[in-house]
Amino acid sequence: MRIVSYLCDNLDEVKFMNRSKVLFLLLNLLCVAGLTQVSADTFKPASLFPTDALHAKVLSNGVHAVVRTTPGSGVVSLQVWVEAGSRFETASTNGATHIIEMLAMQGSKNYPTQTAGQLSGPQTKLENLGGQVNSLTSRDDIFWSVTLASSGLPQATKIMADAVLNPDLSDSSVAAAKAIAANDWVQSRVDPVGYASELAYQEAFPKHPYHQPAQGDLNSIKALTGHNVREYDAQRFTGSHLHVVVVGDVDAAATMQLLESTFGTAPKTVKAETPISPAEPLKGVHQISKRGVLPIQIVTLAWRSPGITSPKETVATDILLTYLNEGSNAKLRQVLQNGAADDDAAGNNPGAQPTGLAGGFSADYLTQHDSGLFLINIIAPTDMAQATAAVRDLMAQAGTGLAAPDLESAKTLLRRQYVQQANNTNGQAGAIGFYDAIDSYQYAVNYLNLVQQTTSEDIAKVAKKYFSSDNYVQVTLLPALNNQQQNNSPGIVASLRLEEPRA
Repeated sequence: MRIVSYLCDNLDEVKFMNRSKVLFLLLNLLCVAGLTQVSADTFKPASLFPTDALHAKVLSNGVHAVVRTTPGSGVVSLQVWVEAGSRFETASTNGATHIIEMLAMQGSKNYPTQTAGQLSGPQTKLENLGGQVNSLTSRDDIFWSVTLASSGLPQATKIMADAVLNPDLSDSSVAAAKAIAANDWVQSRVDPVGYASELAYQEAFPKHPYHQPAQGDLNSIKALTGHNVREYDAQRFTGSHLHVVVVGDVDAAATMQLLESTFGTAPKTVKAETPISPAEPLKGVHQISKRGVLPIQIVTLAWRSPGITSPKETVATDILLTYLNEGSNAKLRQVLQNGAADDDAAGNNPGAQPTGLAGGFSADYLTQHDSGLFLINIIAPTDMAQATAAVRDLMAQAGTGLAAPDLESAKTLLRRQYVQQANNTNGQAGAIGFYDAIDSYQYAVNYLNLVQQTTSEDIAKVAKKYFSSDNYVQVTLLPALNNQQQNNSPGIVASLRLEEPRA
């Protein structure tokens, strides 16, 4: 899954620092506006990331800096990505990254939360410059972003650097953030697809740190103290763990100097990275059954999936995801809903009832540093045994590859989505920063070429390697006991359509 799609699909996890802000403003930031429109079908990779417009440098303290110039656009996106997330947390620090995410924009050393009774923290200062601010914590990393007029970049960079490098992590601030994080966790239980995903990760990764939720859970959040949050911050928010990306109407040389004078002040990383052992292979069928909080049943099937160190495999998996999940001819729609149209399947037609083996579906795959999970969610199954068997059979069939028309259709749709998502300053900065934090920004540059080179045989190899019918996790979320409704209620299915990933 590409990064901008990931951010747009996970609005429930995005935490604006000013809690009075409406979270869905992220759509305006990441999914709208930007550069000149480009036709997806005639697009060439150089149109997104031309070599002469990309400038990369490792600063004197180890910070990774990437500048992509877009002359004439008039806007700029500044993003800071840090290799910090639940992958790097311990049982005693799980949730610390999310706490830091919340606090960094609220107050910092040179921009305290309030001055003379007025809000004066980093987010307030950035918004006063006309900027839009957002952030996200995941298992692999954390990022902050601001998009504004190019003339505001010098001041915005100064503010962002102070927020990231000198956040207010006092005991009182951490205590306040813990209360918000705990409330966020409670609210996240209402998202059945997200909850099922967390349960699948916990089961699939008993020893690997991916079993820890990105935002922590109630117990880990409660156990956090100001002291261990500050210790974690000192360990992770250092030179080589930081990736600063600027995309916009700027001068490359001057911008690099600006980044050196601001983020070049971060302490160097002095402690060698402790290698994280690969997760042990998933053996056998693992079944989990929990009672959800909504009157609907969800069944999630999860297989291990390739990580970023296998780029050909990750792109082949993206194509398979597109084939299964995207468009009116999505294979999962054909198998689970008898090819029902979007509106009827979602209950948008008041007289229609979901048909086939399920009321809805979604599939998800996020490229991560390590091997992650490929998840298929069966929403409101009418016959759970038949629906899960149909999905297992579908994944087994992928072991023979895709027919030429299906492969070309999936690649075309995937290419169009990638172009649309990266056709603005925010999307390009997001793609560069996301991949640079887990591997290299060059992955974003080479992505479309990798898509074009992928063959049916590549799809078959990935399917045979990862999607065995003998090794997977099945999570069943049962309907809530109170106020139960029929699983095939069109209204419920419609309310869950926002969970369907767009790629």
